Amino acid sequence: MIVIEELKHLNVPTSNIEESVNFYTMFFDFDEISKEDDSAEISFENIRFRLFKTDKALPTSFPLISFSMDIDDFTDALQFIEKERIKIVSGPVEIASGEKLIIADPSGNLLELYYVQEE
Repeated sequence: MIVIEELKHLNVPTSNIEESVNFYTMFFDFDEISKEDDSAEISFENIRFRLFKTDKALPTSFPLISFSMDIDDFTDALQFIEKERIKIVSGPVEIASGEKLIIADPSGNLLELYYVQEE
């Protein structure tokens, strides 16, 4: 077994650092920690994300990040997505006991937003 002491950060590829920082800070209310020409660090609560610039094709076959929401926030998010013309890749679709939606960030990384109704 490998013993991990902490999760340092998650890497998220981007083709445009500035555009991605703006997307995550404005849409998801992430905090900007630092920004350079080829990378930036942002955080959500105690989880850090490292945005790094790449010219390689980005994966688009699965969500890289999945966010759980409550139903009111999910409804508000749908309205915001439509207003801001954020690319919807899939959905919204019903799942076992809720709904989900997959959107793309400015670099094409997939983000899953979902809620599950409590029974």
